Amino acid sequence: MRNRNLIIGIAILLFAGLILWLLFFRSSATPLIAGLILWLLFFRSSATPLIPIGGIATSSPFGLGEASGVPAVQPDFEGEVAPLPEASGGGETEERRLFKLNASPVAGFVVLSRASTTAVRLAERATGHVFDVKLPEIEKVRLTNNTLPQIYEAYFRQDGSAALFRGLDESDTIKNMALAFSAPRASSTDGLYGVSMALLRGEIDAV
Repeated sequence: MRNRNLIIGIAILLFAGLILWLLFFRSSATPLIAGLILWLLFFRSSATPLIPIGGIATSSPFGLGEASGVPAVQPDFEGEVAPLPEASGGGETEERRLFKLNASPVAGFVVLSRASTTAVRLAERATGHVFDVKLPEIEKVRLTNNTLPQIYEAYFRQDGSAALFRGLDESDTIKNMALAFSAPRASSTDGLYGVSMALLRGEIDAV
């Protein structure tokens, strides 16, 4: 009983001192400190642990914060972090499914299959030049050097030996041209195909 009265007396003195301090000496940190003191005196339960930091015990209900270097809640997990899976294939290069045959726009093309080789014969829009692009090595070979600017449509025969070009002349009038290609002669040094051309008149549906 004597110890209980002593504890009550000390609590009353502390509470009175706190009231005086709040009235005359309080600062901007007063609400936090006062709340901490009241919690220590009246609301802290025996289940709340005191965590020692450098030999000084604290019982803050909000954890230790970042400044202490100790997290308020320690993670509790087991196991290990699995490494990311390596790319399959053992470093082999994947087969390309899409590739560019020509850097500039084309007016039309046809696929030619001869024996064990495959090539794409195409005509450029800007120049009307005809090229063969060998697959799969993407080897580009020039077939003609006859400049026919502004060719917007090119329709090749299935064997690639002829084509119908549609473009615009100097007055922006539509012109239709039929072209026939002949393989270069054995004595040719440039390897270019011969080209014979005829202008077509009338509607394209009549061709």
